[in-house]
Amino acid sequence: MLIKANRRVIIEPICSNGQHVKFNAAYLKKILNENCNIDFYSSYSHFEKIKPYLYGNQIEKIKHYPIEDLPDNKFINSLCFFYKLIKRNTHNNIDDFTLLSGDVFHLSAITLMSYLFYKNKFKIILHSVLEKNAFDKSLKSKILFFRRLNFWLRMFSFKKNNFLILLSNSIRKNFFNIYNFKGNVIIHQHPYIYTNDYKKKELSSSKRKIALVGIGDNSKGIDWLASQLNDLGDRFPNYTFYLMGRNISKFNSERLLEPCNTFVEDNIFNDLLNSMDFFIYPFDENSYKLRASGTIFDAISLRKPIITTENDFVIDILNSNKVKYISLYRNKTGISDLLFKLDKLSSSDYFEMQDSLNDLVKKVNV
Repeated sequence: MLIKANRRVIIEPICSNGQHVKFNAAYLKKILNENCNIDFYSSYSHFEKIKPYLYGNQIEKIKHYPIEDLPDNKFINSLCFFYKLIKRNTHNNIDDFTLLSGDVFHLSAITLMSYLFYKNKFKIILHSVLEKNAFDKSLKSKILFFRRLNFWLRMFSFKKNNFLILLSNSIRKNFFNIYNFKGNVIIHQHPYIYTNDYKKKELSSSKRKIALVGIGDNSKGIDWLASQLNDLGDRFPNYTFYLMGRNISKFNSERLLEPCNTFVEDNIFNDLLNSMDFFIYPFDENSYKLRASGTIFDAISLRKPIITTENDFVIDILNSNKVKYISLYRNKTGISDLLFKLDKLSSSDYFEMQDSLNDLVKKVNV
C-alpha cells in the first residue's frame, strides 16, 4: 500500500542568491527523504541556486513560492507576511512550518502566530543570532526587553508545538549552559551537500598551501593568525597561507595572501580551493559555541586535511565521525609549532586524513 506523503511548509526569510545554499538544499533533501512534499518560500534567486542540487523527481516534490520582497527585520512586516502565509496554508490543511533562518523579529512574529494558530507546529533555526545575542546585558536591552532574543525564546518555549532546531550536540550543550530555555529542542546534525568526486591528493615536499576559508574576521581567528605570521618572518618559506574570502578586519600579513579581496569568478575560486593542501581553523575557544561554521564543511567536501584549535563545534563534528585532524594551539608559538609538525607529516598520514574525511562524506551525504 502506498503511503501518502505529508506536506510541509519551509520558509527562507533572510537568505537570497547563494547564501546558505548548500545547507538549505541539503535540508530540503532531508525532508524529502522523510516521504514529505514541500511548499518552499524563498526568493526566486535563492531557489534557482538550490535547484542544481536536486535530482530525479525531487524537484517535482517541491512547490516553490517566490518571495518578491523578503520580509526585513521590521516586526510589522514579518508579522503580516507570516500571518498571510500561515493562514493560507492552514486552510489547505498544512500544519507544519519551518523557518530555515531568522532574527529576533522573525522569532517574535512566528511566536505570536503560534498562539493564534495554536494547533500548528512551528520550527525555527536561528544560526548566528543565538551567539550574537547571548551576552548582551546592556542597559538598553534590559529596558527594551521585548526586543531581546531571550524574551521571545521564553515566549516561544511556552507552546508545546514549537521547536527550536540546533545543529550539533555541542551547540545544544552550550545553548543550555547559556540560555534558560524550557522548550522543545530538535538536534539536526548540520546538513550539507558534499561532492562525490574524490581523488587523493599527494602532499608536496616543497610547496604547501594552507587556507583560511570564509570572511576574514576575528571570530575566525584572523587577528591571531596574522600576528603569528608576522612573527614568523621568513622562516618556513615552503608554506604559503591564503585567506579565501574578503578580509573585513584590520589585521593582515605579508605571509597571508588575499586573492579574494576583489571579485573572483566561481571557477577560479574553486580551482584555488582545490589546490590547497590544508584548511586551517584558528578559532578562539569562545567562537562558534552556538552556531555552525559552514567553512568546516567545505574542507570535508573537498577532503582537505584539517588543522584546528580545540573549538567545540569543529571538534564535535570531527570526533563524532572519527575524522583524523591536526591540532593547533593558540599560544605564542602556535603557528611555528604547527609548521614543525607538518614538516614531519608522512604521506601515509596525509592520505589517512583524506580517507577519514571521505568516510564521513559517505556516511552523511544526502
